[in-house]
Amino acid sequence: MKMPLSSKTAAEVEADIKRFDVRYKRDWQSWMSVYDTKPLSSAEVAGTCRAVLSKWQAVRSKTKGRTIRLLRDAAIDAPCFDDLLAKATEPVRVLGRTTIRDLRLVGGIERDALSCLWEVFRDLPTIGRANAVGITKAIKLVTGGRIGPALDSEVRDRLAIKEPVTASEWITVLESVAEDIEVFESTNQCRLEDLVEAEWQPVAPGRAYDMVFGPRAKSSG
Repeated sequence: MKMPLSSKTAAEVEADIKRFDVRYKRDWQSWMSVYDTKPLSSAEVAGTCRAVLSKWQAVRSKTKGRTIRLLRDAAIDAPCFDDLLAKATEPVRVLGRTTIRDLRLVGGIERDALSCLWEVFRDLPTIGRANAVGITKAIKLVTGGRIGPALDSEVRDRLAIKEPVTASEWITVLESVAEDIEVFESTNQCRLEDLVEAEWQPVAPGRAYDMVFGPRAKSSG
């Protein structure tokens, strides 16, 4: 895996974050306004989380009827989307304030919690299983951006990795991302998330890493 962040200066990273598509900045701000005030198991959080994941195409339609699991009041089959968030509550609690920055220092309990979240969100689609893109987008949301990035194709290209297919492979990627952040912050004597513009704060490091390498705002020209 490449270490694309540590090859940049703080000024370059700040510029990259400013170019991150403002639509996704707004999505995140809306999500955090609910996430920070309501329990993860609440109906309001479930509705907002599902809406964001739908906008972000966390589940691609490979066959008729395949979509993100429906909310409890609309679901026919179990588990519903609310059930997934209920299952995620305990591993999120175990992780606590752990961020991607801390990942190389945590023990087996936290790693087991990450693996549990991976397994929970494999059930994200109504048909089949979610891939790493959908799983990591969901985990980024339910951890408030502490654990990231989401491994969409743009981020994977920057990291020069294949899409992980197991929790173990994903955690190995996270360890490399943690090292990338550590080297960048040591070299530039700053925290990655502090380079995000004030109007979009607060932002956790997993989300900030996403903003460096995620979708760019489209040019008006």
